[in-house]
Amino acid sequence: MKNFITIFAFVFLLVGNTSSGLSQKTDNGGAELKGYRHNEDDRLLPPHLRDRNLPPHLRDERRLMDKERLAPDDEEEFIAPIHKRHKAMRKEKRENLDLHKELSNKGITSSAADSITQAWVRHYASGLAPSYDYANAIVRDPNDGSIYVTGSSDSIGSDYITIKYNTNGVEQWVARYNGPGNDYDVAKAITLDASGNVYVTGVSVGSETDYDYATIKYNTDGVEQWVARYNGPGNSYDAAYAITLDASGNVYVTGSSRGDYATIKYNTDGVEQWVARYNGPGNYDDYARAITLDASGNVYVTGYSYGPGTYSDYATIKYNTNGVEQWVARYNGPGNDYDVATAITLDASGNVYVTGESRGSGTYSDYATIKYNSNGEEQWVARYNGPGNSEDVATAITLDASGNVYVTGSSRGSGTDDDYATIKYNTNGVEQWVVRYNGPGNS
Repeated sequence: MKNFITIFAFVFLLVGNTSSGLSQKTDNGGAELKGYRHNEDDRLLPPHLRDRNLPPHLRDERRLMDKERLAPDDEEEFIAPIHKRHKAMRKEKRENLDLHKELSNKGITSSAADSITQAWVRHYASGLAPSYDYANAIVRDPNDGSIYVTGSSDSIGSDYITIKYNTNGVEQWVARYNGPGNDYDVAKAITLDASGNVYVTGVSVGSETDYDYATIKYNTDGVEQWVARYNGPGNSYDAAYAITLDASGNVYVTGSSRGDYATIKYNTDGVEQWVARYNGPGNYDDYARAITLDASGNVYVTGYSYGPGTYSDYATIKYNTNGVEQWVARYNGPGNDYDVATAITLDASGNVYVTGESRGSGTYSDYATIKYNSNGEEQWVARYNGPGNSEDVATAITLDASGNVYVTGSSRGSGTDDDYATIKYNTNGVEQWVVRYNGPGNS
């Protein structure tokens, strides 16, 4: 397995087996729960068939599990990479030159881009065995350049693990959190306030409460200030996936709670102010994946939600400062199948931009980027089907000062497996350029 690094790199040791669980609502209004458990036989299916019926947040875990189950004498997965490493490094240097040339041809020329070099690499291993240590999110402190990462560290059970590095990559502190259930605890998102306090959220098994949201504040020294847990109705599966702050230091998290969006506001002391839940028209699984705020404190979340006869759709929601729903914008792609929003951003005029993956008509999954106005009315949709006509999944979005839109994610190439694919759209959603990157392993 390979990890791609731009400036900072974190390599994580994976040993042992993992498993994932999911509680879902049924079509009868959620009276019963069903759990996802990996089928040992379906790993023999092609990846696109194995993953089709998985919720998006479990796809990466599935692929990780598949790799871990391979026999230790599998030369391609365990032995060959060792012998190929030096050759791959030489190939990567050549491909970096090709990438710089492609960027220059597209008018992206800057001395900074041409002079990027690896500054440092830091590894973290818990020292517990068998275990794996896995980072899920990263943030940089703009004041002093410190780097914070969060994720999970797993031995018998997994714990939140949050690490601070200084600008030279020297570890400053490590904060662990083991939830009351002494079981599965995985941090999914991280953010900072202006004073350098650290906030993380994710999923944590409670004491007789199954999976709960667990949101934590640490001070600048990594000392825990408070923990806010949320156990939704039904005492079922609750998992937070995104976090943000407002200018006053209030904390907002979103995710899924017993198959509904659940968005929560906490004050600066971690006291719950309100909870806003959304059950989509399909009365089935609804998973919020991203959250942002505007300058007035309105809250915007996006993710995926089942519709009646439409499978999963993008569902983007605006709440006012009191957590009252203002509008919901849904998007069902041309394939009338799997549509999953993963990222959201706003411009200064209050327009909303979301991106993710959307099943096309005969194109499998494509990038689908949408602009809504401040009233939640769709302005344009930009779709991208990569050269492999297979799985294309956008995972991040941003804007420049002129309102141009940039998205990136993974896209299946023609004979190259998954590649980076980064796209620029103008203010009208017209594609300006696409830059693709195929790493040295061509996989």
